[in-house]
Amino acid sequence: MAKGKDIRVRVILECTSCVQNGVNKESPGIARYITQKNRHNTPSRLDLRKFCRYCHKHTIHGEIKKEIERVFDLSKGQEKEELNIS
Repeated sequence: MAKGKDIRVRVILECTSCVQNGVNKESPGIARYITQKNRHNTPSRLDLRKFCRYCHKHTIHGEIKKEIERVFDLSKGQEKEELNIS
């Protein structure tokens, strides 16, 4: 059976409390995780409780709209990942 689009996609999870508070001098950045989800089982956005190293506690990390694509680099013969911002 042929598969149309990839069922499992890689998504980026971003700390919601860092985004709401904004990045200030005390917080050097926004915590992000890369994970996979199944498009058929979870068509909506993914929210998981993960540890934020900038907030120093477990917070809700929500899916953001950047997607990671696997691109085959012909010059090196290896796969690499690229971010597409849409």
